[in-house]
Amino acid sequence: METSLLKKRFWNNLLLIIVLLAAGISYAHEIIPNRNSVHQSDAATVVTDKDDYQPGEYVIVSGSGWLPGETVQLHFDETPQVCTNDHDRFTVADANGNIYYNQFLINDRHLGVAFVLTATGQSSGYNAQTFFTDATWGLEVSTNGGSSYLINGAGPTVAFNSCETKQITFRITQQNNSNPNQSYTFALPAGFSISLPSSLAFFNAANNSISRSWNVSQYAANALCLSASSSSDALGSNQKIVFTCNVISVANVVSTEIMGRASNNATCLNPTGSSGVLMNTIRPKFSSSADTIPPVLTPGANQDVVLGSDCKIEIPDVKGSAVDNCSGVSIVQVPAAGEFVSSSHNGNVIVTVTATDAAGLTDIEEVTLTAKDETPPVLTPGANRDVTLGSDCKILIPDVKGSAVDNCSGVSIVQVPAAGELVSSSHNGEVVVTVTATDAAGLTDIEEVTLTAKDETPPVLTPGTDQDVVLGSDCKIEIPNVLGSATDNCSGVSIVQVPASGELVSSSHNGNVVVTVTATDAAGLTDIEEVTLTAKDETPPVLTPGTDQGVVLGSDCKIEIPNVLGSAIDNCSGVTIVQVPAAGEFVSSSHNGEVVVTVTATDAAGLTDIEEVTLTAKDETPPTINCPSNISQPNDTGLCSAVVNYVAPVGNDNCSGQSTVQIAGLASGAVFPVGVTTNTFEVTDAAGNKSSCSFTVTVSDNEAPLVPELSDITEECSVVVSAPATTDNCSEIVIGTTNDPLEYNEQGSYVIHWSFDDGNGNISQANQNVIIDDVTLPTITCPSDINLTACQDTATWALPEMQDNCSGVSLEQISGPESGSLFENGTTTTISYRATDVGGNTATCSFTVARAAELTATCATTNSQLYFGYTGDQTSTINVIPAGGEGPYTVSISMNRALLCNVITNSGDESWIPGANTNSNSNIGVSCPTSGTSSLLPISTSNAFVSGVYSVNVTLMEDATFTAIVTDANGCTVTCTITVIAEDVRCFAGASGRAKVMLCHKTGNTKNPCVNICVDENAVAEHLAHGDFLGRCTTDCTPPQSNVKPEVENADLFHVIAYPNPSSNQFTFEIESKSSDTINISVFDIAGRLVKVIENHQDTTVTFGEELPRGVYLAVIEQGSNRKTIRIIKE
Repeated sequence: METSLLKKRFWNNLLLIIVLLAAGISYAHEIIPNRNSVHQSDAATVVTDKDDYQPGEYVIVSGSGWLPGETVQLHFDETPQVCTNDHDRFTVADANGNIYYNQFLINDRHLGVAFVLTATGQSSGYNAQTFFTDATWGLEVSTNGGSSYLINGAGPTVAFNSCETKQITFRITQQNNSNPNQSYTFALPAGFSISLPSSLAFFNAANNSISRSWNVSQYAANALCLSASSSSDALGSNQKIVFTCNVISVANVVSTEIMGRASNNATCLNPTGSSGVLMNTIRPKFSSSADTIPPVLTPGANQDVVLGSDCKIEIPDVKGSAVDNCSGVSIVQVPAAGEFVSSSHNGNVIVTVTATDAAGLTDIEEVTLTAKDETPPVLTPGANRDVTLGSDCKILIPDVKGSAVDNCSGVSIVQVPAAGELVSSSHNGEVVVTVTATDAAGLTDIEEVTLTAKDETPPVLTPGTDQDVVLGSDCKIEIPNVLGSATDNCSGVSIVQVPASGELVSSSHNGNVVVTVTATDAAGLTDIEEVTLTAKDETPPVLTPGTDQGVVLGSDCKIEIPNVLGSAIDNCSGVTIVQVPAAGEFVSSSHNGEVVVTVTATDAAGLTDIEEVTLTAKDETPPTINCPSNISQPNDTGLCSAVVNYVAPVGNDNCSGQSTVQIAGLASGAVFPVGVTTNTFEVTDAAGNKSSCSFTVTVSDNEAPLVPELSDITEECSVVVSAPATTDNCSEIVIGTTNDPLEYNEQGSYVIHWSFDDGNGNISQANQNVIIDDVTLPTITCPSDINLTACQDTATWALPEMQDNCSGVSLEQISGPESGSLFENGTTTTISYRATDVGGNTATCSFTVARAAELTATCATTNSQLYFGYTGDQTSTINVIPAGGEGPYTVSISMNRALLCNVITNSGDESWIPGANTNSNSNIGVSCPTSGTSSLLPISTSNAFVSGVYSVNVTLMEDATFTAIVTDANGCTVTCTITVIAEDVRCFAGASGRAKVMLCHKTGNTKNPCVNICVDENAVAEHLAHGDFLGRCTTDCTPPQSNVKPEVENADLFHVIAYPNPSSNQFTFEIESKSSDTINISVFDIAGRLVKVIENHQDTTVTFGEELPRGVYLAVIEQGSNRKTIRIIKE
């Protein structure tokens, strides 16, 4: 945390703040010294209205003992730091030296932060400090059942006698719920221990009991951790946990604070570590006094100790425990734990135990150890082995006692069953012999020997007899059970057969299947026999013959018997099927007559299935009929018809009963018309089958139509020709047809070739002439002449209008550019068109396109470099001269920024005075208010004048760009710009209080060749004559352009952009410069007080202003010899 006094430059005369550029500025001819000073005073105070705050609350700061009217900086340091920007605020002491500030807001991010507030007087240099927190929880304690809590150390320290135990009630309060904690860990001072509480109680803000689920654990001997079972059990704002613990102290503990930390999850945090959220800065304290009470020892009990293999006992730890009013008791024993001492069974060994506390007080006790021999002997019996089963399936037990060793003599060995006994078993059955070794102390070692019985006598099998077995539906026999029976010396014989009982085995009638039967005893010994099974088929086949069906009668009225054998299924293969009559035989019948076919299926065992199929005869053969050949003959003369005779046909059929009728056409001897007539005859048999035949009678027309006489057709533009007509013997009117076009739109002579077809192939032909000849001239009308303004560079026009008696007039531009072309200022162009009709007749027209002269604007200034404060060189006239286009003109002159007003003094105003052709017209923002600043961009707009100069007169202290917008009578516009460089060279100092002029004075000193000085205005000319120049010094002490009027160094390379401006939070300055010097920024309020200084900044982007209260400020940005002043507004 920074505690040193913040050093600021501060001038007694506030009017000098804008010229705090660097050490070395002088008044008149003397160098101006720095006036930095540091003052301290114990009388200055600063306090807050609370020790702890919650998010959403404002910290109210007050204090006294400051210089009346001075600005006091309030600097807020955070631990841990959660804000990237400095917390700097400013307030002004009142006439009594008291300060008051209430705008520091505690946010959610400050939760768990401890603040150090440092107040520093900007004039006096006094400073003072205070502390406050935004704690997430508070801790309170009460002693021995008391109801009065010591809240965060506000009461006296909890004092203990030496090593005293007290019952302490703790109360933890969650101070806000914006980020509720799910665990709390706190530690008493070193030297205190704390017990786990028996229960936890929970209360709301009104101290009413509430339900919560929390766990408590011992973090360390002097620390507890409380954690919520789930996030939903976290405490809300001002909710509490209350619990009681026993706290034990040690001697001579000075007053020490309780440490605590909280976590947002149920994780215990080291209360003295760096993670988590520390509880309040001020905590309850504990202390205790000296110790005079000796400890009380409770050693280990008298006990038995087992003798080892070498008849020694290992001394156990019998230090036991000691209680003392203080911690730090040590306990020792002799012999020490782990030593080996010789003894005998039931022999005694005495151990002396001594407890000594931190004060050297002791308690000595004895413990008696009794030696016990508990080592049993170690037995090695006979090995496991196989033993053959006898005829009665029993084994003879062998001797397997083996041998035994012990730390002592006198070991005896017995086995059960005894050697020589007979014991029933089975093949690979196990008989366990238990062997026991017992020493003189009665300790035993019991082992087991496994004897495995082995059977070596095979069984005797008697299987089932040979037998017949009926074949099943799938021609398989189901194997019967022919296992029979078997005898063996031991039980456990198993019998199997292959194929197994119940298996299905394919066979045939009288086929044999051999079943192998095997008897196997438990030892795997076998007896194998065979049983023969004879298969018998007793299932007849099942026949599915062809279906009953219709069969077509042939030409001889017989049906051909189809294959109706169908199919048959049988449990076995080898089924045959026959039918009577056989397939392919011919059997006489009649339409719908029935023929029965008998079908028989026979299997390999001679079993049969007989079925019948009924065939129904169908006559589907149609009768036949033959017509005479087609007949053709000409029309009877002068008629459109002819009489025709022919022989009528008669039909035939494979069966009798057919009949023949005429169903279309005309009878023989009838009058047939010109054309084709179809005669149709139909024959039908007894079964309804039909047949028909047809022939045609064609009467042809051999007489052509009459040839007509056709006249010529003459038109100018076009004609549509109608078809001519004539007469015929079969038609009163025949219309002519042609392949030639009937519509003519082109000039010329044409012939139409007409044909007159009577529709019967008789054609007459005639020709007709068509003449198209246009002799009428077209007309053409051009658009009116076009006049373009100075700002119109493109002319478009509609095409000329044309008319003619015939369509198809063509248009051709014969001079000038086409529509949509660009035209130069001050030019006149002739456009001509020609119209030509389809007959070659022509007509022409013309018009002109004229564009006005170019509109121009010229911006000029009478003085491009101004020095505000020096009346001889601080004013310039901005002149605008319009030309071209079409008068009268309107001119608007504007500046790229507002006028700077009341800078430093109320006479520190830039001026804007309308000049020629602008002094009596619209003017906006051209004057300064009596106090404060101007926010309007200055604009002067003229009335319309045919010609002349338009001007404004300006006095500037900062660079400005002027833009002129010229509008002519046609609304065309043109702009021009000009920039004037300006610098504020005023100085204020000395007893006179008059403003002076800043010069760069050449000293003649090689170490410091030039320095900025402030001189009276009447001395400026003399200094300029001696080589000095106006404004700030350059790095090489020479004016940028001349010895008389210097330009600003790198003026076009030093730009400052401030955004957002206005701002409700922070400002960002982006600085564009070729200079590599560091950047200094001084911020002044509207009263001229210095409120912010940024020195030696390296980055070209600077962000600041969060701490500035609402108001208007001037920011002076300096980099080397470059300097800009920007007005910023904090909302």
